[in-house]
Amino acid sequence: MNTYRICKSAVKSASLGTSVDLELVPCDRDATLESVIIASRAGITKNNTNFGTIAVKNGATLLASRAFNDAGGDLAAKTPEVLAVTGGAVSSSTCLALRYDHTGTGGAIDLDVTLVFRLSRP
Repeated sequence: MNTYRICKSAVKSASLGTSVDLELVPCDRDATLESVIIASRAGITKNNTNFGTIAVKNGATLLASRAFNDAGGDLAAKTPEVLAVTGGAVSSSTCLALRYDHTGTGGAIDLDVTLVFRLSRP
């Protein structure tokens, strides 16, 4: 198999009106981010006015995101959801960020995030 996975927690329950990098994912080899899978421990209810967004970013480049608004919908507890990934090439000098962004006063998130990478060389 020429894939590997990195799992991180993305939890934001205080200072919801502040956007922040929740976790960093330093990469150590040439690979491509193929998939991002999220799951919530307690579930997240959508809110179109005050909500949080989780994003995977490579610097300013957005690779995957999920907003918990009407368009994104609810996320049931313990239910995996695969996010669409755009781009995704990484190298040993890449440090990805799991970023929380808020809209309005924000909204709490409690996610486990799995990033699936495919090696550039088998």
